Amino acid sequence: MSAGGRRPRVLLYTGVDAVGGAEVALGNLVGGLGDTYEVHVAGTDETVVRWLAAHRPGLAHHVTGGGGARAHARLLRHVRPDVVQANLEVPWASPTLLATALALRRPRVVAVHHMAARTVDLPLLLRTRALALRLDANVAVSADGARRVEDFYALGRGSLHVIHNGVPLGGNAARPRLSPAAGRAGQPNADARSIVDRAVHPDADPGSGGWPDADAGPVLGRGGQPDAGSDGWPDADARSFVGGVGQPDAGSGGWPDADAAPVWGRVGQPDADPASGGWPDADAASVVACVGRLDPVKGQDVLIGALPRLPGVRARLIGAGAQEPALRAQAARLGVADRVELTGWTDRVDEHLRDVDIYVQPSRYETLGLALIEAMGAGLPCVATATGGVPEVLDGGRCGHLVPTGDTAALADAIGRLAADPARRRRLGRQARERALAAFTAERMARRYESLWAEVLAAPPASRLRPHPPKP
Repeated sequence: MSAGGRRPRVLLYTGVDAVGGAEVALGNLVGGLGDTYEVHVAGTDETVVRWLAAHRPGLAHHVTGGGGARAHARLLRHVRPDVVQANLEVPWASPTLLATALALRRPRVVAVHHMAARTVDLPLLLRTRALALRLDANVAVSADGARRVEDFYALGRGSLHVIHNGVPLGGNAARPRLSPAAGRAGQPNADARSIVDRAVHPDADPGSGGWPDADAGPVLGRGGQPDAGSDGWPDADARSFVGGVGQPDAGSGGWPDADAAPVWGRVGQPDADPASGGWPDADAASVVACVGRLDPVKGQDVLIGALPRLPGVRARLIGAGAQEPALRAQAARLGVADRVELTGWTDRVDEHLRDVDIYVQPSRYETLGLALIEAMGAGLPCVATATGGVPEVLDGGRCGHLVPTGDTAALADAIGRLAADPARRRRLGRQARERALAAFTAERMARRYESLWAEVLAAPPASRLRPHPPKP
């Protein structure tokens, strides 16, 4: 209890105008919290805020109606939170909210970094670092993400807390339906630019599609990104970078309970003879699925590139984005267009996964991989690239196949071996679900945040004028 005898009050804030992966994780947190804290949600977009509040009946929610300092000051004076937690899709997001909360001195201020992105814009980098050093806590959603943010912004190793995102895995884990207006980031938009702007990437190799090596992490700059002087994100013609379509259970009626057998996927169906040593034939085609916005960072082109080596496999790409025409052209060029299905935007991803045999995540970078976690929770065997926080999710490859980033041959080999071995698919599916239940539930995530809030409330507030010295 606070000094006034009430429960400590926590304000969860998001500054985006469309539901993306970070907002899905925030919604999962809202739904998983207990009654220890009085929770409010707030943001600049009414549709997003209402969608988040729907995860918890009766939750107080607030819309700033703008991104300026006055609007945020009014919000904070009205709510009078003990803890302000900003949900950041990139490290430089929501600077006005963070600066305003720090100026009030009363609340403890926490930032959650969902994407370990760096910028080549020096003023933006310096502002991001100055704010981060003054916060009471910075959180990353994976150990890899924490290391990158610490290094990119010279915060010092070990300065970020790591709290993995979680997904609802219980029988009552319904998620509010996501309308196209709320999830428009997953829809194609000719004016929108990728969150990773290759035009400002100084070390991108044009021959590799414009991406750095696996250790570099995405580099972002002003081109197509939030203005350094603004409080948030691009305007309506440059939507946020992850769509609600990228989440396998958006709008579903819930997940199986912990004791139930997985309900998705034809895992274990005898569609291949493992003794034959070959891949399934065309009459018993396996279905692999990949969920996410259609964008080079998600690597759908790598999956399509693997299909010529997998004559008995069909690929279902669940999501939408500006990369769709290029992916269709690639499939036609490789002669596999009849085995590639692009579903477009949907908030009923579960319906597209019911006949799936293998979940594939060929991303060039993922700070964690929420869609992968949800597929694991559904009991699907998984093949994913060993990038970012993905090895953490798959426990170093012990509950799924890890392949090198961008390696079509390795991806094809891993898919082919699983497609030909129903018993291994069943085993990996069980192990994946057990891993998700042990480490990545919404309830576990919520308990971790509740512990963090108790920790920052018990400690003296961080110095607002003199930043914390970086840890060595």
